[in-house]
Amino acid sequence: MNLWTLLLAVLTSMAAAEGTDLLRRAARPLIHWAVLLGYEDRPRGHIRYAEYTRDTSERRWATAGFLYALGLLAGGALSRLRRTCRLSPPLPAGDEVPVAHLNGAARAVTGSLDGFGGDLRAQAPSGRREFGRLVGQLRSLFALAPGTAEDADIDVLLKATESACDAYIDNRDEQIALDLVDDAARLLDRLDPAHPRVLGMRRVHACALIGLGHHARAETLLRDLVPATAGALGADHHLTLRAEQHLYWAVNEGGRHQEAEAGLRGIAARLRPSSEPGTALLLHVRCKLAWTVGRQRPHEAAAEYAGVTADRARALRPDHPETLDTRFSQGKMYVLHGRSAEALALLEPAYRDLRRVEGARHPDTLEARKYLNLARGLDDAGSRRTRRRTVRELRRVLRAQRGRHRRDHPRVRDTRNWLAVCGAGARRGPRRGRQR
Repeated sequence: MNLWTLLLAVLTSMAAAEGTDLLRRAARPLIHWAVLLGYEDRPRGHIRYAEYTRDTSERRWATAGFLYALGLLAGGALSRLRRTCRLSPPLPAGDEVPVAHLNGAARAVTGSLDGFGGDLRAQAPSGRREFGRLVGQLRSLFALAPGTAEDADIDVLLKATESACDAYIDNRDEQIALDLVDDAARLLDRLDPAHPRVLGMRRVHACALIGLGHHARAETLLRDLVPATAGALGADHHLTLRAEQHLYWAVNEGGRHQEAEAGLRGIAARLRPSSEPGTALLLHVRCKLAWTVGRQRPHEAAAEYAGVTADRARALRPDHPETLDTRFSQGKMYVLHGRSAEALALLEPAYRDLRRVEGARHPDTLEARKYLNLARGLDDAGSRRTRRRTVRELRRVLRAQRGRHRRDHPRVRDTRNWLAVCGAGARRGPRRGRQR
């Protein structure tokens, strides 16, 4: 291969990368106009925008995502034309809808969640889109809830909304969950502040803030919520313990690992004698505890992770998203402590399984890809070629993450930080406050 051929190959690769990035950026305004034309800035349109953006980012090829956005724009324009020509019924203008309609929408969302075990990560993109469609229908009815609706009807509606928020948070769509909470706020005012649904919506609100990196805000909310839930339901009620778990996770993400470890150990001790729903919660607490211990004493965390991985594989299945998350979390911990051999042994199979189960462009898969390449860079730290490959992979991950998350999302910031470290040729660990 002569010099001119090599130069042409390099220029072609750079042009392809720039073209890919340009197509992904151009898709966003197309989606915005598609939603504006199709939904006229109504509540359902906001969640549709987030879902369409996510669906576009999950397309393997940028051209496919751009064509998908063009199709959405054409559909939105056609919808507006049909309404203008009175070929289809207009959108609701704020009139109240029957209670049965609200309950039916809530049952559809709950039934969809039950159909795939409540975890969106294991669903194919088509299944996620169908779930988003059902949630969009539910969300569009929040502002139309009749004033005659009983507390029991509002309870059903908010219970489905809380479950949907939990599913979106687990799927790393925290912003969609936060928007759902905001839209449901007017319904919360019609219930007693100590009502379990009100407490539950306050919990998912704080949980979404943690996922978006607003740890201090979430901690403030949860320090008010935990005693309120304990006073209404009891200190050992599973909803109180869930809120308390989120509190200490916010504390941990804020850098106070010893305080978080003590709190999580206390929750685990109170949960161990109990039965369901404490068992599933106990596994979450133990996984968070393993990460917290690993940030301080990685040699002790291995046993904690091994126990959680084995119990999740037995209670769920070896390739369940929760089990895979535990394996990835342990591998990431090793990367942060510079232990490349142990990290590679965990991250290589975890990345393959995540790619197969959740898809190549899912946020969890992208995180595993990022830390796998960082582990490879650590394992061959003296190679300039390995360093260039690591930087190249990090840039690809960053482009994919920007297609789904905002620029200030913790995972996007984390990738930018690593790019700064690797691009400067440093072999030290990441900056403090890195997100799990």
